[in-house]
Amino acid sequence: MPGYGQLYWVSLPFILLGIVGIIKKRSFIGFLILYLLLISPIPAALTKESPHALRSIAALPFYAIIVGVGLEYLTNRMKKYSSGIIVVASLLFLLSFESYLTKYFTDYPVISSKDWQYGYQEIYKRYGGEFSNYSGVFISDEYAQPYIFTLFYQKIDPQFFRDTSVLSTVDNWGQSKILRIGREYEYKFTYDKTIKNLLVFTTEKDKIKDVKPADEIKFLNGDTAFWVYKL
Repeated sequence: MPGYGQLYWVSLPFILLGIVGIIKKRSFIGFLILYLLLISPIPAALTKESPHALRSIAALPFYAIIVGVGLEYLTNRMKKYSSGIIVVASLLFLLSFESYLTKYFTDYPVISSKDWQYGYQEIYKRYGGEFSNYSGVFISDEYAQPYIFTLFYQKIDPQFFRDTSVLSTVDNWGQSKILRIGREYEYKFTYDKTIKNLLVFTTEKDKIKDVKPADEIKFLNGDTAFWVYKL
């Protein structure tokens, strides 16, 4: 969820207390936990997309253990108030989780629909039944690789896909893209006035100038996902 870190703010004091508790206790297990925490970012650091929250998730169990050690350290130091500390800490964590969860189900779908390829499904739901009326269909791959949606929603035979798909050259990330499946589906498009009987879905980036769109598919935040042209 944008605007949130990988840990709750309420975790911070318990992490600090947990580190203090581990150092003071001087146990092998405690130092092992700190060591594993220190080396856990290495896999994420070796990737191109760094820092990367998901790839550094290996640190999460060790943070959780250290938070538990911190809570234990605090309650042992303040035994008279231990029950109250546990109740307050539990409430703070629950409130933090509730705030995150609420925004996750309300704000997150709206602000992140583009990042999760919203719009491709709408293409097939609205226009999939019309594809056979055209000699070809172009779908922009600006947001990802839309051929996956073609295979699923149009129920393309896997053998037909393997036999007829055309790949791009490998890019700097070591990846290729599907440029075309058979003669019907294309994902790279250059407008030509001589083109006839083509159904085209472009983004704002590759919008066809001087041609009026037939329809518009929007992201959940109201921005344009695709312009629809019936050439």
